[in-house]
Amino acid sequence: MSAAQAWVLRDGHLTRVPSAAIVPGDWVRLEAGDRVPADGRVLVATNVEASESALTGESAPVSKSVDGPTDDDTPLGDRSGMLFMNSAITR
Repeated sequence: MSAAQAWVLRDGHLTRVPSAAIVPGDWVRLEAGDRVPADGRVLVATNVEASESALTGESAPVSKSVDGPTDDDTPLGDRSGMLFMNSAITR
């Protein structure tokens, strides 16, 4: 089995790195079918949905957007401006 990989933008270049090598400040590029390699905020998005069933118990994917809430007072399942590690991008 190989280690999970992710596309990150570093120093203006899109590079494929092991998921364990992602650091704060990396911009991660995700597409439908990808697993989210680390918790992060949605900075650019078009029609993004993620399956967070393992985290929230919801059976349907949830919409994600740049304008969604990300603050600590918002319950995890309602933070539509964030993606969580090991959730799956479905759209």
